[in-house]
Amino acid sequence: MTLLRRIFPFCLALLLLCAAGCDGRTAESAPDRSDAASEAESGGQTETAAQRELRLGGNQQVGGRFLDADGYIYTSFHVRDPKTDIFTDALTRCRSDGSDKQTLFDRDDLTRMNMADGKLYGISGRELFCMDPDGGNRTVLLGAAYEGCFLFGLSITEDAVFVLESDDDTQRLVRYTRELKERKVLLEDCRGFQRVGDRLYYYDGLIGDDEGTIGSIRTDGTDRQTLAGVKAYQILVTENYVFYLTNGTFSDGIWRMDRDGKNPKKLINGTCGELNAFGGWLYAVTSDGQNLFRVREDGSGTEALPP
Repeated sequence: MTLLRRIFPFCLALLLLCAAGCDGRTAESAPDRSDAASEAESGGQTETAAQRELRLGGNQQVGGRFLDADGYIYTSFHVRDPKTDIFTDALTRCRSDGSDKQTLFDRDDLTRMNMADGKLYGISGRELFCMDPDGGNRTVLLGAAYEGCFLFGLSITEDAVFVLESDDDTQRLVRYTRELKERKVLLEDCRGFQRVGDRLYYYDGLIGDDEGTIGSIRTDGTDRQTLAGVKAYQILVTENYVFYLTNGTFSDGIWRMDRDGKNPKKLINGTCGELNAFGGWLYAVTSDGQNLFRVREDGSGTEALPP
């Protein structure tokens, strides 16, 4: 049983917490707009246009496999057939209370979702596609740039599309124009990234290598900065901090530094994975994939959450 199968209930619980009105302090990630604030879909919370754009177009929830948008929760996790006990992958959606469940797409390699311009965008193997939120009118927009290349990661802005292209040798961060007519490699080595405003926060380092860095670069590929000389396997950027997990499949704890890389601090010890942030809390799953816990962003108040 894979880690994703084991943590599915906990990740769903996180999304339900968010839908219930957790007011997460996320980073700004969109150009200035006249509609500076909008009413969130649930809980009566007000979120800025930038926060909404980060939640939809810069989806970081469980690696982009969960997306809460317009009253629905979209997931691309394993689905078990109770008759055959076989797991398959499918893109599904349901209301935040679990009702009105629908299967939108049964491709088994979907790894990332964004919502932009009223369309659901996704990465599936060697393809970038978009479709209506109800699953209709699915269109392949982009195929892999070359033989042996697979796509991972996705972030969409008003004028650009950012993806990770992976092959046997490396994983690159690539920028396409929004019309997907021009391609530019921004980083030759990038394991993952998060867009925040006009900057891309990233982490690099070859698989199996102990060396790596956390850094940031402008969305046009200029002004590359190294924030920390550590090997990370996940980063999470919020309004004030960059949180990161280090050392392989599961971390040796949760770390935090300022957005400019200063004041690194270890918040907690212990192995964990799948870092997410809601309402001033950091949520993570223990290394066995069986327990969910949370800790405040300042490192205080660590507590296990009931199963």
